Amino acid sequence: MNTNGYQSVQFFAKNKRSDTQWDISFLVPAGSAYFKEHFESFRLLPAVGEIDIVARCIAEILKQPVGITAIKKTKFVKPIFPDARMRLVLDFCPDEKARFTFYNEAEEKASYGLVQYSV
Repeated sequence: MNTNGYQSVQFFAKNKRSDTQWDISFLVPAGSAYFKEHFESFRLLPAVGEIDIVARCIAEILKQPVGITAIKKTKFVKPIFPDARMRLVLDFCPDEKARFTFYNEAEEKASYGLVQYSV
């Protein structure tokens, strides 16, 4: 999977809501590398693209490189299509874990989960 798609992500806002929670608004354009290899006739953001966005947002917030060491839980509820405005809520937990929730424009959960990361 080509994870170079992150460079094309258009961020609108990255807001700190509390000491442990961030709210990030973004769009992944149709021309993003994330979509190049995933269902040519039915483009959608693949799970690995979602996790890549989560990891890179965590790294930007912490201001240091991070790696995802485990995906503890994930649930993909609704597809994320090209050019969809999205919102990612990151909740930092103890022990280098973060809960994530992707919301679509209608504020419906698109996916959610818990990742373990290392710095």
